[in-house]
Amino acid sequence: RLEEVEKQLGDQATEQAKLASTIKEQEAAIATAKEREAEHVEERQEWARMVQESSRALASLQAQSRAITQQVSRISDSDLAFNIKKALAMRHPDAYGIPGYAPLEERAILQCVLDYPICEKKREEMAEQITGMQGELVAFGKQVQEIHLQVNGLTAMLEAHQLYERQLEGHYEGAVNALRRPRRKWWCGFLCKRKKTLTLPSLDELLQKKPGTP
Repeated sequence: RLEEVEKQLGDQATEQAKLASTIKEQEAAIATAKEREAEHVEERQEWARMVQESSRALASLQAQSRAITQQVSRISDSDLAFNIKKALAMRHPDAYGIPGYAPLEERAILQCVLDYPICEKKREEMAEQITGMQGELVAFGKQVQEIHLQVNGLTAMLEAHQLYERQLEGHYEGAVNALRRPRRKWWCGFLCKRKKTLTLPSLDELLQKKPGTP
């Protein structure tokens, strides 16, 4: 009977050692997952800030474009031509009566016409960039959510391991109390000298034994 108990003690000592190692690994995994979660949260906040800044810049450009378009649409053709001549300040005062524009004026107007699609292209690229940033922000949110689920799962596993360890400790107490008092003292002293951790059979096995059986 003592040999069987000693074998069971050895098996459960090995099981408890494996359990302790598993708990340490799970704790390390939870710590790593929380660090990754913190990093993703910081990156997500940075991306959100960049998206907000780009959105504000795009909104400002769109507002300026609408304002200029409305302002130009309210000006008559004659006033518009006069304003262009006045702003360019390239034509001689005596030449205002001459139809058409001077070569330098034509080049300046042409440059404005050429720059317009470039500005539109830049505005479209900025809008696409903002859309891409928003997509990446959503992806980061999904990654953070997955890490949350992973951390919750690891935490649940750790709690289950700790609960099982407490059950083993309860089995130990029940097994020690099930031994006769003289034999209990001798057996505990024997294990203490060997510096072994005392882990005894499960509660189900103890309940199957008859009262007074060591």
